[in-house]
Amino acid sequence: MKKFFNYLGIGLIAATSALALSSCKDDSNTTSGADTSNITTSTNTTNSTSTTTNGKLVDCTVDVSNINFAQDGKLTVGMSTDFAPMEFIDTTKSGQDQFVGADVTFAKALAQSFGLELEIKAMNFDLILPAVNSGIIDIAISGFSYTADRAASATPSACYWSEGDGGQVVIVKKSDISKYTTLESLNNSSTKIGAQTGSLQVTLVETYLPNATLNKITNIDDAITALKAGSLDGLACAKTVADQKLALDSSLAIVPEAFSAEEYEGNFAWVKKGNIDLKNAIDKVIEEITKKNLFAGWVSEARALQLNLGDKAEEIVPEE
Repeated sequence: MKKFFNYLGIGLIAATSALALSSCKDDSNTTSGADTSNITTSTNTTNSTSTTTNGKLVDCTVDVSNINFAQDGKLTVGMSTDFAPMEFIDTTKSGQDQFVGADVTFAKALAQSFGLELEIKAMNFDLILPAVNSGIIDIAISGFSYTADRAASATPSACYWSEGDGGQVVIVKKSDISKYTTLESLNNSSTKIGAQTGSLQVTLVETYLPNATLNKITNIDDAITALKAGSLDGLACAKTVADQKLALDSSLAIVPEAFSAEEYEGNFAWVKKGNIDLKNAIDKVIEEITKKNLFAGWVSEARALQLNLGDKAEEIVPEE
């Protein structure tokens, strides 16, 4: 773990002043999301987030004084808020408080560590990375996997969360699970598979189900509605999302055979191509999150929150 030392030599101070310096302490009293012994809560007690003893989500401070942000004093993060448990809407709240989920907690941890105010901009998934490179937002955080195409246009952080196996599956109606037991059983022109525009799942469907009819969709919740109505036969999505859908709806099932997606394993934050200073600052916080396995706890909390909210939780991208 790296700590920041005050150097007496003026020359050393000048040499290091342009770097994003961090002080990330090892605090044995830090709690993960699975431990409720040291939790701060909002007025809605279902929306709790574990903190360290100093009230921060991650006991880490990063100097970002050398980094230019889209808005002075703010960290602006783009998300597609139709992706529970990673990001979704708590309709009992408004403004920035309505955005909840594991990725939202991650974004809050980054803002706290940078000493900035967080502003989340909700947008359609396929618009997020372009918004990074146009300077509208500073960071894209929305369950993004690593792909070569994305790396060609933006710079990824270190991996901040992984399900360990690539975690990419197809959801079908439970009444259809007997005929859809393998990927090959989906691979015919009469089978309509939905995948979110701009997502990894589009690539997976095109690669592993080339004969299926690909329907690109904007909103995952709308795709679930279409699936249940029979307009789609399957929906390709991350297993984290699929598990949450099944927990909320017993009429759905997951095709037993998953996509072979180990090369795409893990979630990454993305910054403007070549913005290494911001990437390095994010990575310092991720190092601390990974060391204490905090993100797994944030996922568990987000799943519980959505279940507790019931129909007061929505997976939509609100219009500005």
